[in-house]
Amino acid sequence: MIRACLALCAALLLVSDVGHAATRHHRRRAGAHQPDGVPVGPPLYARTVRAMDEALAAAFPAREPGAVALVSRFGRVELRKAYGLADPRRTAPLTPTAVFGIGSLSESFTAAAVLQLAAEGQLALAEPVPSILPGFAWPVSVEQLLTHTSGIPEAEGLAACPPSGSPRVAEDLRDAFRGTHPRFDPGTDWAECGADYALLARVIERRSGEPFADHLRRRLFGPLTMTQSGCDVPAMRAGSFRREAGVWTTGATDQGPVSCVDDLQRWCEALDQEQICDHELLERAFTPTILPDGRATQYGYGFALGWLLGHATLERSAAGPGVSAALLRLRDERLTVILLSTREGEDLGRLARSIATIALGVPYREPGVVAPDAAQLARLVGTYQAGGTWVVTAEGGRLFAQRGSEPRIELLPRSANEFAGADGNAWFEFALAPSEPASTLTVRGRIGPPEIGRRAAGPPAAQP
Repeated sequence: MIRACLALCAALLLVSDVGHAATRHHRRRAGAHQPDGVPVGPPLYARTVRAMDEALAAAFPAREPGAVALVSRFGRVELRKAYGLADPRRTAPLTPTAVFGIGSLSESFTAAAVLQLAAEGQLALAEPVPSILPGFAWPVSVEQLLTHTSGIPEAEGLAACPPSGSPRVAEDLRDAFRGTHPRFDPGTDWAECGADYALLARVIERRSGEPFADHLRRRLFGPLTMTQSGCDVPAMRAGSFRREAGVWTTGATDQGPVSCVDDLQRWCEALDQEQICDHELLERAFTPTILPDGRATQYGYGFALGWLLGHATLERSAAGPGVSAALLRLRDERLTVILLSTREGEDLGRLARSIATIALGVPYREPGVVAPDAAQLARLVGTYQAGGTWVVTAEGGRLFAQRGSEPRIELLPRSANEFAGADGNAWFEFALAPSEPASTLTVRGRIGPPEIGRRAAGPPAAQP
């Protein structure tokens, strides 16, 4: 259904009246939800908001599990609305105030708390984590946890929200990492890992002297009036649902941090107004890490760092058991798109970007410029070895790529050697010499450094 929404976005008329020039006359729409005390710029035209509303309504039909969306620009909330159902079994509609599990969107909360402690001299970003956490023996720094360059593996049972007052920190950490092995030497590569931020939560507890949930509430959520955010919010969170054999069934219940669209919008505005920590530390948080081999990770502290139509973005999306959430922020435009859904494991990042393009006055267009012929596609087919194994195949004039046992992705052509992943998450570029098969495949995701894989000898490996 989200793919249908994206097709709708492509058909929308060019909305060129976003209002970049403050001197133009703009008529404020009645009923715009406006936070108190926030300076505002010119509002979006009503038909721009209507175009976003239509795209979201197409993505989340009224009789299916839905989502809550919020779009703000220059501090003014332009769209705040619930779509679809909270529970398809009871046809209960969602409401804009619904509270959701947010998964890795909470990483920016944890990062901000670490930066506050660093600014106060209670820890150093270069400090070895074993000096803070007894029982943790991996030689990584606080900053390497922040940037996902630690190389530690995922750890079984290491929750993002530590149990308050747990007396077994050392034992729990030893148990969590027993028998595991590093992915790579610390600081030499990048890999997203939930254990990085689970460990940072415990670092915050040790250096602040209070439970993680209490610390976030006292230092972040309380001052910003984010009353529905945290690890111990009493409000009932929205459920999650997944489609099985054409029927929506109950999904998992995420036990991590929760929030709502209003709180997340306050959070983004607070970051822009430097209410969380000082300018120098914030800019450090919003700067990608450069690896020793020169690759940029496109990740700072808690946010992916990207580009959309020439605008630098802060992005985070979460798609997993009990979670489906996305946050996109264009800092120079002060444009924020937040999507929280009851559909389990659905990647909303691409939809958030398409909504942002409408707000900017540019209709979303599906990739696809030149369709290579069968002979050209045959030169790209093969197995490419990078950090993982990419298998590229061609079927019926279409190209597909699969990394290991992950889902197969259709590649949509932009040129004879450049393709966009149909899921909107990666760009694929093949190195071609005249009349020769492709020698390398470079995969650039929205987050993390590029993967560069060399063609392996022989036919493509069998796909699982």
